[in-house]
Amino acid sequence: MVEQLDAAKAHSARRQLVVCTDPPYYDNINYADLSDFFYVWLRRTLRKQYPQLLSTLLTPKSQELIASPHRFDGDASAARAFFEKGLSEAFGRCRRCSQMKRPSASSMLSNSPKNLKRRKRD
Repeated sequence: MVEQLDAAKAHSARRQLVVCTDPPYYDNINYADLSDFFYVWLRRTLRKQYPQLLSTLLTPKSQELIASPHRFDGDASAARAFFEKGLSEAFGRCRRCSQMKRPSASSMLSNSPKNLKRRKRD
């Protein structure tokens, strides 16, 4: 069975967990905003087949793991702290839920020079 879960809130009792993720990229792309373009058409077409998954008018934004200052009244430090804390919690939860005999995969790519400098420095 395949499920869409919030990685930071996935229940640790799910011992058959295989993790495959493409985590967010700081403030590079606001996927929740971008996905609304496609979501409205998916919802219109598939709402009867997936009523629980497509129950909202737009995609949720408040918990999207992104370092977007506009969601923190322009405070870039608060946005960065939210992102880094959330990403750490999500990967920690995935590590605790996964098993060594099951695969896990993650990719994190960024074309933002500021983020590349940041990673080299850390």
